[in-house]
Amino acid sequence: MRSYHRRQKTVRNRRRLRCESLESRRLLAASLGFDSVGFDTDSSLAEGEDQTFVVTTLDDELDQNPGDDLSDLSLREAISLANQLAGRDTISFANGLTGTIEFEVGLGQLLIDDPVDLIGPGADAITLNAMNNSRVIQLSANAGDVRIEGLTLTGGRTTADLAGGAGIRSLSTGMLTIDGVVITGNNTFGQGAAGAGVISGFSIADRDNPGSLTVIDSVISNNQTGSLFAGGGGVFSGGGTLTISGSTVSGNQTQGESAIGGGIYTTNTVVTITDSTISGNSTRGINSSGGGLAIQNSTLDIQSSTISGNTTAEQDSLGGGIFARRTDVTLINSTISGNTATIENGGGLYASRGTVDINHSTITGNQSGGNGGGVAVPETASQVVLTAVHSIIAANTDTAGTAPDLLVGDSLDTAGSVTFSLIGNNAGTGLTESQSVDPSSGNLVGDSSGSGLIDPLLGDLADNGGPTLTHSLLGGSPAIDAGDTNFPNPPTEPSETTDQRGDGFPRVINDRIDIGSFEFSTIVSTPTLDFGDASGDYAVLASDDGARHVVSSLFLGNQVDAEVDGQVSATADGDGSDDDGLIAISDFVTSASSSTTAAYLVTASEAGRLDGWIDFNQDGDWLDAGEQIFASVDVTAGSNTLPFSIPAGANSGTTFARFRISTAGGLSPLGQADDGEVEDYQVTLLDGSATPNVGIQFSGDQTSVATESGEAVVRIGTVEVFRAPLTATGTLTLTGAEEDTTLTVNVVDGIDLPNGGLSIVGGAGSNTLSVVGDGGAIDFTSANINVTGFGTLDLSNPDLNTVTIDAPTIQAWSPATARLSILLGETTPASDGSTDFDTLIVSDAEDWLMADPVTVDGQFRLTAETIDGGGETIEVSKPAVWQNVLQINDVNNNGTVTALDALQIINELARGTFSDPDTGILLDPLTISDFPGRYFDQNGDGRITALDALRVINELARQADNSATDSEFEGELVSGLTEAQQLPVRNEVSESQQDDDAEATDVALNQLF
Repeated sequence: MRSYHRRQKTVRNRRRLRCESLESRRLLAASLGFDSVGFDTDSSLAEGEDQTFVVTTLDDELDQNPGDDLSDLSLREAISLANQLAGRDTISFANGLTGTIEFEVGLGQLLIDDPVDLIGPGADAITLNAMNNSRVIQLSANAGDVRIEGLTLTGGRTTADLAGGAGIRSLSTGMLTIDGVVITGNNTFGQGAAGAGVISGFSIADRDNPGSLTVIDSVISNNQTGSLFAGGGGVFSGGGTLTISGSTVSGNQTQGESAIGGGIYTTNTVVTITDSTISGNSTRGINSSGGGLAIQNSTLDIQSSTISGNTTAEQDSLGGGIFARRTDVTLINSTISGNTATIENGGGLYASRGTVDINHSTITGNQSGGNGGGVAVPETASQVVLTAVHSIIAANTDTAGTAPDLLVGDSLDTAGSVTFSLIGNNAGTGLTESQSVDPSSGNLVGDSSGSGLIDPLLGDLADNGGPTLTHSLLGGSPAIDAGDTNFPNPPTEPSETTDQRGDGFPRVINDRIDIGSFEFSTIVSTPTLDFGDASGDYAVLASDDGARHVVSSLFLGNQVDAEVDGQVSATADGDGSDDDGLIAISDFVTSASSSTTAAYLVTASEAGRLDGWIDFNQDGDWLDAGEQIFASVDVTAGSNTLPFSIPAGANSGTTFARFRISTAGGLSPLGQADDGEVEDYQVTLLDGSATPNVGIQFSGDQTSVATESGEAVVRIGTVEVFRAPLTATGTLTLTGAEEDTTLTVNVVDGIDLPNGGLSIVGGAGSNTLSVVGDGGAIDFTSANINVTGFGTLDLSNPDLNTVTIDAPTIQAWSPATARLSILLGETTPASDGSTDFDTLIVSDAEDWLMADPVTVDGQFRLTAETIDGGGETIEVSKPAVWQNVLQINDVNNNGTVTALDALQIINELARGTFSDPDTGILLDPLTISDFPGRYFDQNGDGRITALDALRVINELARQADNSATDSEFEGELVSGLTEAQQLPVRNEVSESQQDDDAEATDVALNQLF
């Protein structure tokens, strides 16, 4: 298999490790009795067998008596306790415990001295890191059978000669089984220190029973040996059996002289490799053969596997893919491709003194600097036996050009041993050219000096289904239906029932077997599954049990794309954006001390249930506590607003999310579902401690923003879509959609601003900002509040609020028109019928004057304009329509308050031109053909009375306070009154009416003073 879904974890915020005294470590490292260390002699643990120990901490520690408190148990302590108990014990990890155990300097390797099952929660969840100070794990000669499962082992390092196995060294006579384990980044530097990843098969206790190694569904990668005779960059086995299934050995290397086997080196071992990939391994020293595998004095059985991209780099280094000496090699349903012996023979396979049996396999694209680019068996028939049946050996190259595909010894009888096979170039083979199937041998053989080479027409090495990469047969390939007509259909041998890809890919199609590891089919398989497209650190591919859905009418977004397999991509965009059904409404903010809230807008084709996860600790999976953000949440057809919680302490940075919609719900991040769709996303978690700027999208008319208990809160209707501490937020920016929108600012408890302030940006439509919250105030002239793209400020709700604006505010809100509509309201009438009004403060009112009112949709609106030519205009709808919105007491709209303003009211009282003489109720401005530009209503009750004049006079008194004597003020007032009486009136009146007005004025003045 090409990849493994359990990944190495990157951990942050680790617990501080504790150091015990070195003397205690040495004492406990010995295999002592219960009465010496670890248990009390009366302990029930000491008496029982087959105990289970649960690791509860990531600290690397070893207390004097670890058995006294099993609630605080490290892995090292658990192993120490298990070593002291008879029987086969189990060590597991507490639920939810994830991270890296970093080895303390001085404590050294973990020593297993008794049979045990060490069961981790997954290689992506727990990592053992020796920190390049020691080996990771050693099995003693007494360890017996040991099973290690679900862990990552890294950072192992040894420097002594013969100190192999920096990841694991097994000296046991028993079986070491590693299952679902990642062994990576381990190094040895001593001479003869073989097997940097794993070494087994060297029992000290019993040389005749060297112990064995089984590797299941694991990855052994990027390990390295660095000295003379240190073979086996990934694995070394010195005896017993080595069984590898469903695993990958890749990127390993040896660098010393005579250090053979870049990936795997064995001697005296029975080796079986099934459904696995050996790729990208190399040797870098002289006399270091076997870039992928070096097998000596052993047997090698490879089935349904791919050996690719391995290299030997130096002189006397044979076999870029496989080097076999005194070994019987069997290759069934397998591929050897793209390997290189840079200088020597055998680019794909070099074999000496043994047997080589190649069945139903493909060997192509390999190259050598010597001869035998594909296969080199240069010895005589008495030294090596070669057979090849139903196999392709073609399109390989060698530098000399004398045997590019197959190099054989002089007396080797290829004519009788190579049958029903395709050999691209017969140079160096002893085979006779046959451009069509030879009736006697069944072979197809090309000849560069005759009619030409035979091109097998192979596709690139690719994922064609199954656990490993293969070369497909392209249409028209001469290998199609060219096999033995007598080959049974169905096959009788279990190993021959399928081609290399395994179940679902029968070995015989169209009643005749093809040549090579791949069986061609004319049936075009239409993809029926939808896969995810997260990065390669996650389970995406079918071989990793990645999430997949049978395509149906239920999906996210606009459509669903069917694929043959997962679309691994670095930014989770492998299947394009046309089917993206989730849009983040807000940025995601982390906080070390509290959870935060964010939300997605989810679009579904029809009703279903949504499961979703975010990898908050960035460990390459979605399996940790708190990472499932949606658990079978019901969604309806169309748009759904779904909030979720980001747990306290979530790691900031880039991570990935997975969402799965289905009818049934209840899904995990892995596996197949009967309907629906899976979508993966790359997401960014902002670090709240850095007070990041935060963006939030809004649309429609249901969004509101407020501050509550020191947190910024945004809601859509009653659904909370964002919440984070103000201290964890820089500038909070709310941006409207490309439609008419309304955003509500709730100032009920005041509006405490984030550290970077509040920014509100309207979309392309006609936008309204509404202010609610009884008794609140908001100053839009503040440098910490920025609003743009809004044409209306709405305070018309029954709440009583105060807003402050100025001319620059209008320019910012409506840069295109510099015009703002303001809707003021009044409270619900009290029992006595009285009401209060919202307050509009124009902080630069001295730069404005009231202008001609306008009518909008039958509604009278007062208008004010700046007087400096800036063109800023406000249209104000308010209950008190006869009131100046700039300065209430400026009745005559000349920009100042004088006694003349009081006289304007007194004259109107006398004349009743714009009011009912009996009731004082001011006329509806919509009934007046020419609005007088006089703003009589000082208290906003819709009537004109002597009290309105008194309010102006009181304002004059306040202005005059401490600036003039009472007599001076009274003189000014009387002068103003005299001047007012001499002003012409707006309507023509008779001389007798003027006498009556004068009398009314005298009465009013008597009432005032």
